[in-house]
Amino acid sequence: MNNTTGYLAAQNNILKTTNEGLNWSSVYNISIDFYDIKFVNDFTGYAVGNTYNDYGVIFKTTNEGLNWYQQFNEYGKGVNRIFTLDTSYMWTAGLKNTIYKSTDGGGVISSVYNVEIEIPSKYYLYQNYPNPFNPLTKIDFLLSEDSKVKLTVYDILG
Repeated sequence: MNNTTGYLAAQNNILKTTNEGLNWSSVYNISIDFYDIKFVNDFTGYAVGNTYNDYGVIFKTTNEGLNWYQQFNEYGKGVNRIFTLDTSYMWTAGLKNTIYKSTDGGGVISSVYNVEIEIPSKYYLYQNYPNPFNPLTKIDFLLSEDSKVKLTVYDILG
């Protein structure tokens, strides 16, 4: 925060110092393993962690850490790291290759990335969906290495 004030995310606690880290006091205590904490200004900060029953959580404060409000809670999607630009833009990285973002200060948090970990040994072309008689369709495919791909789709007339 500044030369004298700082915050620390710890197991079950968010701690605060106001004397350059000589003394720390608990400002929030809950059954969550906190992993990261970031403040974007003197008032607004975010803390991320995981509950013991596998829920990922994001908390936010707007009053210098006096009160913390839960912004996000999703089963099986733990969050470990947080990056904030300002009071509106926030991204988190979590377990199981997930990335979440918010562009309104944590009001709406959405998943933006979920990667396949396993690299396929050959290419796969999956069935399109919804069915091809709809105006739009989606075709998923996997490649064993980065390369240019040309996919040609024909209608019934060729």
